[in-house]
Amino acid sequence: DMEIEEGEPVQLTQHALFDLIQRGSYRAMIDALDNPIAHPPEVIAQLMSGRSELGKSPLDTAVFMCRQEIVKDLVLNRGADVNATNAEGYTAMHLAAAWRNAEALKIIYAQGGDIQRCSRFGERPIEVAQRYGNSECVDFLQWAEARDAFAAAIRQMRETLADTEKLQGRLNKDERKQADLACTEREQWLQGRRTPQRRIS
Repeated sequence: DMEIEEGEPVQLTQHALFDLIQRGSYRAMIDALDNPIAHPPEVIAQLMSGRSELGKSPLDTAVFMCRQEIVKDLVLNRGADVNATNAEGYTAMHLAAAWRNAEALKIIYAQGGDIQRCSRFGERPIEVAQRYGNSECVDFLQWAEARDAFAAAIRQMRETLADTEKLQGRLNKDERKQADLACTEREQWLQGRRTPQRRIS
């Protein structure tokens, strides 16, 4: 097995990357991956899509081990596919829901994680969270579902406003302008709320 010390620049094998993630060696991992000579984009892409003997991707492993800093780095900086599935059709979101990792759910969702993706057994992340009694994950996924439904309603309104045939004689110019402004305001509101806001009691 390849021993990797913190701060030691190294060209990572797939096994070495999994080793760093499992150990939570965030600094050693980013030092290695940030080296563009050892790790050009195509090598990074290969590492991100590689699977362990247990069928887990680097992102899956970071989620499973609750390595939030690593989850964030893989998703934001390394192009890890947030909707990649394993042989059973489970994504990193399913794993986060199973392992009570609400923080990872939030990170992945904010980067386009699909909360409606079903495994081969027909389970979405929310059903996995419910099966394991992970209430914080269930709460977040219910919030995400409501947010997505609101975003879909705004998109539908935009499509209606753009369809002059549908709107003919229904709204005058000022009313269309007001409706368009309302959509913009709600889109901006949604942009600022990619995770639930804490309630102040």
